[in-house]
Amino acid sequence: MDDKNNGARAELAGTAAAYLGRLSAGIAALADRVRFTLTDGLGGSAEMAEIAAGIGWSMDAMRILGGGGFAADFARAEASLKKALEAALNEDSVFFADMLEYEVKPVVERWRDWIVS
Repeated sequence: MDDKNNGARAELAGTAAAYLGRLSAGIAALADRVRFTLTDGLGGSAEMAEIAAGIGWSMDAMRILGGGGFAADFARAEASLKKALEAALNEDSVFFADMLEYEVKPVVERWRDWIVS
């Protein structure tokens, strides 16, 4: 049974590491697109929903993999996503992009680094 659990944990770790890499790249792409594309409204609501869902999945994976020491990161990611949503609702593209790039993305990258180490 332990071999089966270890195999499942290894598979989850591999999936989570790959997913977090894609999530980080998606966050950066959305932040850049919003920051450097001056249009009416922010757009990106579908991507923001996917990012929020991805953060939720990632937190669940981290908990399963023993990343309980990241509780402060979990709270920070959730708070940053809420601030980004508020910025989006206020059509503040600079603050929205900054929250994603400088608050959310580093947390995601820290989780990925922990998994692959």
